[in-house]
Amino acid sequence: MLNLAGLFGELRRGITFTDPAKESLLVPLVARTLAPLTGTLDDLAASGQMPQAAPAEPLVLEDVVQDVVQVL
Repeated sequence: MLNLAGLFGELRRGITFTDPAKESLLVPLVARTLAPLTGTLDDLAASGQMPQAAPAEPLVLEDVVQDVVQVL
């Protein structure tokens, strides 16, 4: 996810919008989209680093995929 956020930052520094209305629409849209994806990936990474003292809870993969698709 950091790569995606970094790429977005590089694009922001390297491009110039010819239409300020498009810039004011697209830049915040991409930023708002990256925020929940970053949180989701951070949570997944943290859960992989947790000690496995307790049995894992069942995970309905379809629900996770639907959540990710909805964010996208």
